[in-house]
Formats: sequence, structure tokens, C-alpha cells
Amino acid sequence: MNQQKLHNWSFTGSIHTLSIKSPGIAKTQTQAAEDSAKIYIRTGDEIESFITINPNKYDKDIFCFSDFERIIAVITSECGVDYYEFIRTDFRLDNYDPKFYQSYLKLTRYIMAALSLTYGIKNNYITNDMFTLRQRSQAIKGKDIEVENYDRAAKSRQTENHNEPAQSRLEFRTMPREWRSIYLEAEGIESNMDLLKKSLTKSWFEKLDAASKNFDYVQRFYNDNLEQIYREITDASNLSMRVRSATDFIMWYQDCIFTRKQLIDLYRRLDSSTDPVLRADNHKRRYGMEFFSKSDMRIAVAEIKRAVTEFFEK
Repeated sequence: MNQQKLHNWSFTGSIHTLSIKSPGIAKTQTQAAEDSAKIYIRTGDEIESFITINPNKYDKDIFCFSDFERIIAVITSECGVDYYEFIRTDFRLDNYDPKFYQSYLKLTRYIMAALSLTYGIKNNYITNDMFTLRQRSQAIKGKDIEVENYDRAAKSRQTENHNEPAQSRLEFRTMPREWRSIYLEAEGIESNMDLLKKSLTKSWFEKLDAASKNFDYVQRFYNDNLEQIYREITDASNLSMRVRSATDFIMWYQDCIFTRKQLIDLYRRLDSSTDPVLRADNHKRRYGMEFFSKSDMRIAVAEIKRAVTEFFEK
């Protein structure tokens, strides 16, 4: 990866939204609380309030944990909530460069794919704009965790949000099943805020570390699928064939090829008539392709951790 580009891979981290549950009936008592909290009351044997909070809407965007703690205390108080537990938390990593989202799609996808395969996530998808065909988002959504990377500027245009400065957003979401496990393990000893910090700076960091050991697996998994796609679209009975050669196909799907080693393996699978090493090196030299070294990936993951840590240390 170009080292200047890698240097520009940077984020500002903060809590985006969170959901809590509380016994009894919650009700917003101020306009500021109403602007930042949405309440759903569930009735039955026990009455519970489920509250989704965007703390950044109470006053202004919050970029340090101490301010976040203070604002959450104010909002819950102004909703009449004394006791609560987290049921979902979304941590955002923002960048403010208009070109960032499209420029770093491939790097972000590599990290997300590793997380998906490491944790057996089945719901993985990419969305594109129907007319411009530009990618709008990529996401992995499991029962315990979700990660979504989206073009925040495009979403702001769609929703006519003229106040959002972020251009690209990467979100790490801790889902209800994961939070139930967190509370079960804590046994009521740690506070909500201690658990939130632990979730993001320990549990998520461990997940990223585990995923980082599976980048080779990501390459093999993509090549298995790319080989199958190539066989299908070059089948003699396929009347809508879109590629003329293995090289055409690889150019089409280059955002799913992350290393020279993977490219060599793919050429070996698709066209055994020529030297795959020579083909891969010629392809790189002639057409260019972004590759990521192990060092690149250590630096990329470290930047995510740095941005999360910075939020909690402010």
C-alpha cells in the first residue's frame, strides 16, 4: 500500500448512538432530552422502557468519554431514569475527507471480511447507488456484533442533513446478545460505563486481533468464490458472458484481491496455461493493483485502536 495513503488512514472516534432498557415508564421532561432520546414502552408482566439515545443531539458532538458520561447522566435524568442497562452501543469512526470513503473501501473491506469469517457472520453485503453505481455501504451483521462502513456524505445528502461534517463512517456495534453476555459475566460488579469502556477497548480489540490472524483465510475464501464466479460466467452455455479472459475478470474484481500471493493463486486457478507468477507480476506492472502487506494491516488495525482509545482517554 502506498505509505502516504496509509498515513492518511485516520479516524476520530466517538459514541454514535446507544440503546438502554430501564424498569418502569420513562418520559422525556425537557426539549433537549426529547431531541436526543426516543422511548418505547413495553407492557406486560413487567413494564420496561427501551430508550435509543443519540447523545450528540443533546447539545453538540461529543468527542471525549468524560463529556459522554456527563451528557448520558443528564439525558437519563431528564427521562426519569435512575437505573438502566445497555442493550446496544454503536461506536463511530469518522473521517472528514470527501474522498476517504471511496479511497479506502478495499482496506476497510479486508478488515471487515476478516472479522466476518473469524466470527462466522452470514449476513454480509454491499450496497450501490442505482444510477451512479458508486458504492454506498458495506456491512457485516451478526447476532453479537455488527460493523458497517458507509458513505456518510451520501447519506447526509439523502436525508438532507446539512449539519453532519463526517464524510465517511465506520461503525462498530455491540448488539443485544453480546450485551447480555457482558452483564452476565460482570455479575453486577462493574458500572455501565466501565463495561462500555471494557467492551470497546478490550473485547473489540481482542476481536480485531483474532481477525488479523485470518487475513490469509480471507484471501483463500475470496479466491474460492471468484473461481466459481469465473467458471460460471465463462461457461460455454452462458449467453451473457461479460469477460473475455482471466485478466479482464481480475480487473473487474480487483477490489477483492488484497495481496500478490492471492493474485498469483487466482491466476493459477483461472488459467493454468501460463506461469501464474509471471502473469500476476505483469498484471501488477501493467494495470496496477493495491496490495496490503502484513505491516500495512498492523498499522491499519492499530489506527482503529488508537482512535477508540483516544476517545476514552480524553
